[in-house]
Amino acid sequence: MKYLLATLLLFGALMSNASAAKCKRGEVSFNFSKLPVREAFAIFADYAGLKPRVDPSIRGSEAMYFVCTNWRVAAESLARQQHLRLEIKHGVMYVHKK
Repeated sequence: MKYLLATLLLFGALMSNASAAKCKRGEVSFNFSKLPVREAFAIFADYAGLKPRVDPSIRGSEAMYFVCTNWRVAAESLARQQHLRLEIKHGVMYVHKK
């Protein structure tokens, strides 16, 4: 429940930033000084209407700043930075270590 509440709060911030920046459909804007990587992928999945399946061994937080960036480009960029593998199949976003 705690994880769901945090995700909803972050998603609300994401949506308000996207509309303030006048992004196109499918684009996201957000600026976090320290966001857990697992939560970031959960936000991307939720935004895209996908179910997140993020490896529980993935740890860490980092600063994330995207302005009117396609959600998939942002997710793939984060995966590359974290040396993770991102796959989308059958409505599910899978994120795991390489």
